Amino acid sequence: MTIRSFQGIAHAVALGVFALAPVAAHAQDGDAKAVAVADAVMKAGGGDAGWASAPYMRFTFAVEKDGALRASRTHFWDRVKNRIHVEWTSKDGKSVVCVEYLDSKEGVCSVGDQALFEGEAKNYLDNAYEMWINDTYWLLMPYKMKDAGVHLKYDGEVKEGSTTYDKVLLTFEDVGLTPKDRYWAFVNRQTHRMDKWAYILQDDQGKPGTGDPTTWKWVNWQKYGNVVLSNEKVSVDGKTKILFKDLAVFNDLPDDVFSKSAKVDLTAKP
Repeated sequence: MTIRSFQGIAHAVALGVFALAPVAAHAQDGDAKAVAVADAVMKAGGGDAGWASAPYMRFTFAVEKDGALRASRTHFWDRVKNRIHVEWTSKDGKSVVCVEYLDSKEGVCSVGDQALFEGEAKNYLDNAYEMWINDTYWLLMPYKMKDAGVHLKYDGEVKEGSTTYDKVLLTFEDVGLTPKDRYWAFVNRQTHRMDKWAYILQDDQGKPGTGDPTTWKWVNWQKYGNVVLSNEKVSVDGKTKILFKDLAVFNDLPDDVFSKSAKVDLTAKP
């Protein structure tokens, strides 16, 4: 399962590891109209060339509810060597830092002033991996629509005021931590950006969920390097926000960021 942290606020399907370039795996598993929408989204977001020029990323995934900060964790991602650096605060108030290779899920962590290796670090490494899977999907889902194991289906045209959306259904086969989740992308036909998504998550028994979809708006799209990202997601009632603070892409980062389990000074230039 993927994480149901923040009282279910930040649960998202877990897909495969992102290669360096492009972000999407260019699977053709979907009807032609849905695939065409996904291609237009990728092109509008920077395309293969844009993602190839973003080998390193950084962001802080923060959840705000009713104006109060409920949770926060910082990620650094080396898309070249498939490594991550994740920082968060444990339930008992200790600072946790993990550096991990995504392919092998091996790495080291520090909890407070104590360094952990091998078996001692496993639970923290598992947490770091699940956080990264969840948080990057909230950041990058529009560019993940053609990953292997993702099925696309054009689900109709939706008009809201003067805006027309192409609605695309995403289902999953033998991939990720919660493969029975279902997602709908609402892609603005004029901008080719996903203005909102809706989802029905699988239940605790691993079966497809029921009930009405949960919908979030994807807003504040901005250019970072040569790619375009939404740094803010807002629940339809406006009470909860998922923010991507300190979001940046880099051509390079010091190797220490991914080899030593020590906090990184976000104010320092890479």
